[in-house]
Amino acid sequence: MRSGSLLLVLLLAGCGTTAQVVRVPVPVPCVVDLPAAPQVSTDAELRAMSDYRLVLAIARERLQLLGYSAEVRAAAEGCAPKPALQPAPVLNRKGVLGLGIFG
Repeated sequence: MRSGSLLLVLLLAGCGTTAQVVRVPVPVPCVVDLPAAPQVSTDAELRAMSDYRLVLAIARERLQLLGYSAEVRAAAEGCAPKPALQPAPVLNRKGVLGLGIFG
């Protein structure tokens, strides 16, 4: 009889607890398709160009490389960890953070 009541007490004690959910952040690899690198002129092609065409080619390639670097930077920032949110300041009787601003 005593072992039966002990078993009953143990079973009832197990019903009184609730399961807790614990959320654990899991690192996930960031897989991003990087943009294709722009084609640039070779040194031999640049040497063969006239001064006017050389300046145009360099300006065109500079703009292409600036756009490419912006796309790569955007992809990298998408994979960067997000900063944690800061809690809002607490208002109390003395005002914001107890500085006495509101009276």
